[in-house]
Parts: sequence; structure tokens; C-alpha cells
Amino acid sequence: GLTFFLTFFTGKSFTRKLMQRSAELAQAKKELEEWGSRLEEKVSLRTHELKKSKDRLSILYQISHSINSTLELDNILKVILDFSVKISDANRGSVMLFDEKKEYFFH
Repeated sequence: GLTFFLTFFTGKSFTRKLMQRSAELAQAKKELEEWGSRLEEKVSLRTHELKKSKDRLSILYQISHSINSTLELDNILKVILDFSVKISDANRGSVMLFDEKKEYFFH
């Protein structure tokens, strides 16, 4: 009788601990999956930001290269306008110059 009682009590205690550990592992797995999901979102966002920065730097390099390859103001302004429209995702743009002597803007 005493041996059976100890075995039964020990088995019940073991089962309870096993169930508790199983619940803890399930919770840890859930938290790990949530953390992994948030990390994937952060990596995706950061990758997008880095690509955008790279694209802008590339455009700035192209602008500086184009400006340095010509001395004509009209060509320089066209290059700046084209790239400004591109980098800002605008449909179109314009450049207006200000004549300080006559105090008016012109295209």
C-alpha cells in the first residue's frame, strides 16, 4: 500500500510538472514567433529605407556628374530639374530664375 501511494503521488507530481513545462514552452514559442515576426518587419522596413537612401545617393551622384560635365546653365538646370522630379516622385516640375536687376522671375 505505501509503495503504490508513493508511486502514484510521484507520478501525479511528475505529470503536473510536465504539463507546466509544456505550457511554459508553448508560451515561450509564441513569444519567440511574435518576436521573430516583429524582427522580420523591422528588417523589411530598414531594407526599404536603405534602398531608398541608396537610390537618392545614386541620383545625387548622377546630378553632380552631369553638372560637372557641362558649363551651360540651361543644361545644368535641366539636369537638376529632371533629377529633382525623379527623386521627389513628382509628375513634372519647373525652374524659375529671379532677375535681381529687373526684380522678376522668368523660365
